[in-house]
Amino acid sequence: MQAHSSFFLAPAIRSAQISAEAKHVRSRSTSWSVSLFGAAFALTALGANAAHAEGVSAGTLIENTATATYDDGGGEKTIDSNTVTLRVDELLDVTITSLDSGPLAAVPGEAVLTFEITNQGNGPEAYQLTANPVVAGNDFDTTVDSIAVDTNGNGTYDPGVDEILTAPETTAVLAADETLTVFVIVTVPDGVTDGQESDIELTADAVTGTGAPGTLFAGQGVDGGDAIVGTTGASATATGELLVGITSVDLTKAASIVDPFGGTSAVPGAVVTFTITADVAGSGSVDDLIVTDTIPDGTTYAAGTLALDGNPLTDVSGDDAGEASDASGISVDLGTVAAGSSQAITFNVTID
Repeated sequence: MQAHSSFFLAPAIRSAQISAEAKHVRSRSTSWSVSLFGAAFALTALGANAAHAEGVSAGTLIENTATATYDDGGGEKTIDSNTVTLRVDELLDVTITSLDSGPLAAVPGEAVLTFEITNQGNGPEAYQLTANPVVAGNDFDTTVDSIAVDTNGNGTYDPGVDEILTAPETTAVLAADETLTVFVIVTVPDGVTDGQESDIELTADAVTGTGAPGTLFAGQGVDGGDAIVGTTGASATATGELLVGITSVDLTKAASIVDPFGGTSAVPGAVVTFTITADVAGSGSVDDLIVTDTIPDGTTYAAGTLALDGNPLTDVSGDDAGEASDASGISVDLGTVAAGSSQAITFNVTID
């Protein structure tokens, strides 16, 4: 009777074992699929959406379905789990940097500082800009006249061409990873003195919102998803610097002519004397000041005529501060030059 009972119970036991195994397989398969969720399916999403500073593009749908296979005694079976769909939320992040290589020379009147804004988030975002000219430690404060966008993309402020932002100064929507060059136009007051410094801060705040990292703005992201503040707080500030009396160099070139007939006409055979004057202004000094010039087409360099402040220089490189030839033109190494000084370089050519 015991054997007989075992005969009838065996299928049920086997079925229970199969069910348990299938459940175990399903569990393992689900676990496996979920463990690869961040890799395999993130990669799938990246295949259709470029990776940005903050990863997969906001609004991307990431879908995941687990699969299990088992044998119930009647052949191999395959079952799928339900599909889990996630929409990638928008991260709000931004950076801003000064594009000026150092302090800008300042004199009373207009000065232009240049900045670059980068959308470091993973979705489109606009930024409100605020310029602050009153920074602790300033020797003087400027007046902010306007903030402009580099409309033509040449990196230089062009009045009448570059767009002046109106209050509240807000950029157009920037795509993820997109950069924008902006200018802060200020007025330096009268009465500033040599060596005084002033900083101007430019802040960019995400229009959607700012706050501590992790701050959530429900439903305000791409396609109605959430927007979440990233590591920058969705706000960034950069500083531009002005320095009164910073050393600068101005070059002026002039020409005088003596023709073969004792006149000043530019005719073949006439000798042209070029004078290049280098004026160093401001305070301090400049280093490695080198003045170069080409020999104009249609003329020939008059050998041995290169001079600095009336003192002859050789044409050969290495003998002194100068060198000259028809092919390479003239070059004079003035070295370190103090502010307030002026030096004149002369050389002759003959009109062919």
